[in-house]
Amino acid sequence: MDFSDAIPVEAIKAKVGHFTPHVVATNVKQWRKNRAKDVNNTLMSIWDEMVHRGKVREPMAISPIVQDDFKGIYEFVGAYLAAAPIRSAYAIELFDSFRPDYAFTEVSLVHCLPNAIHIADVEFSDTRRSVGGQYRGFRGLGVFNEFIDRLKQVGRDKDAERITLVVAYPPLHDVFVSHGFQLNDTEVSRFGFERSGHGHSMFIDL
Repeated sequence: MDFSDAIPVEAIKAKVGHFTPHVVATNVKQWRKNRAKDVNNTLMSIWDEMVHRGKVREPMAISPIVQDDFKGIYEFVGAYLAAAPIRSAYAIELFDSFRPDYAFTEVSLVHCLPNAIHIADVEFSDTRRSVGGQYRGFRGLGVFNEFIDRLKQVGRDKDAERITLVVAYPPLHDVFVSHGFQLNDTEVSRFGFERSGHGHSMFIDL
């Protein structure tokens, strides 16, 4: 199975009608270029997990990279771990007629070290329904559960151990828990969760 099989196309069509897909990346090179905003957090998540598993002798070795605005982080992590940090990647955006200039769906996925399907970014928004209050944005389309079920199938087909993600905003923690994710027990994840309720890694075992 391919990453594209994780996208619940028919369920999305049932919600929004016709939409236009834009495939952003189908390999690691394209993903690093076209989804540059996902690279740093993804590589830091990989590093954190490898530290947790005892695969990194000097956890602070990455500090100079972080202090230099993450320049060369992909190459550094790959060289330090003597393995490509990311095996494969895929990203797609979907646009509808209601707001043709806004991607109501964004999905960015990688198969990365140690052997995880990492959700670098995910959004399934109903642009007809805004969310008020502190967090700007839109309500969901209600297709995330099917997306996760499909992604589990993709992950198992790729012999991955788990699905991972990083929580961007505090309210999302409980949302992900409701879909079966649990807090990753790395030091960085526990610190992020306890301090601010976001910035921590979560996972589902496959």
